[in-house]
Amino acid sequence: MENYRENFENEQELSLQDYLRVLYGGRFIILASFLAVLVSTAIFTFMSEPVYEAGATILVEDERSVERALFDVNYLSQQSTMIANQVEILKSRTLAERVVQSLEAAPYRDSLEIFQPLSDDSYLV
Repeated sequence: MENYRENFENEQELSLQDYLRVLYGGRFIILASFLAVLVSTAIFTFMSEPVYEAGATILVEDERSVERALFDVNYLSQQSTMIANQVEILKSRTLAERVVQSLEAAPYRDSLEIFQPLSDDSYLV
């Protein structure tokens, strides 16, 4: 019985060389799988439409906010309305156009990256 257990334990031991031999035997399958994933990822990356996203945090301060919060019953609804108005103003296209116009007229216009020519002699703005 003990001989059987010793033989069983000896048969179960695998060396690093055994693992490498198995990997070497399947090298073409491993390489083909890697290349298939690489090519499909590259195709997906170049074919998908780029998505640009930006985020910002705005702090709107009200000088009288503490005293108004204590004594004005309608303060919270007015505060949320004021913040919503400020956010909509910041989202507006008119404001963006005015910012671009003021940057175009700025004396440091040539140092701004957005006004630098691209490789095909076109501009971002």
